[in-house]
Amino acid sequence: MPFCGTGLAQEINAAVLTANSAADVVFQLLRMLLVELKQQLATVFWSLWKRRNLLIWENKNESCAMVVDRARVLLERRLAFCQHNRKLKCNIDASFSISQNRTGIGLCRDGEGNFVLAKTMNFAVVHAADVREALGLYHALEWLWDMQLDNIDFEVDSRTTQLAFYARKDDVSEFGNVITACRGILSTKFTNSRVEFIQRQADEVAHVFVGEATLVVSPTIYYHVPLCIDNLIFNDKL
Repeated sequence: MPFCGTGLAQEINAAVLTANSAADVVFQLLRMLLVELKQQLATVFWSLWKRRNLLIWENKNESCAMVVDRARVLLERRLAFCQHNRKLKCNIDASFSISQNRTGIGLCRDGEGNFVLAKTMNFAVVHAADVREALGLYHALEWLWDMQLDNIDFEVDSRTTQLAFYARKDDVSEFGNVITACRGILSTKFTNSRVEFIQRQADEVAHVFVGEATLVVSPTIYYHVPLCIDNLIFNDKL
């Protein structure tokens, strides 16, 4: 049971004994718990929902410890963001591996030079360069919306992607359709975020990290600094 590692097990067991349904258990807990425990409860529920989606759509079965750890990290990060009202940067890059016949998209989020979270994912289908970059932006937007974060600069090293995002002309190509979807997410799900262009030379961390994405079979979220970019992040802060 994932709640065993959260300090909520006793309260949940007590609510189960007196409630008539699962919904009653949830609402009873929300009425009786302190704010801190309510936050823990909500993040564990979210993490359980995430576990279910991974099992259904990717056939990936997570342990209870992984569910609790993801909830803990999410809550810690979110509280830190709210407390300091920090502006976050999501560095996005895309890479193509001929040997793996795979497109990799790496997402590295960095606030004030400090590592926050990172994610890699890839596609067996090989896309054109402009589509790869646009897909990187799209999945970054989806991911951070899923994490309920805001106040983010989404940084891309593709001038084409950045200009197309703010262009006012229709584009019915595959690239244009992805960009349109990106605009829709940013305009409806984020309130204080934007898409910016950054020179690749200034985005070395994301460029190195994305190379790892082509070697990873399934989407992977990193809660701690990956070894491949550990020194780069340290040097950037000097």
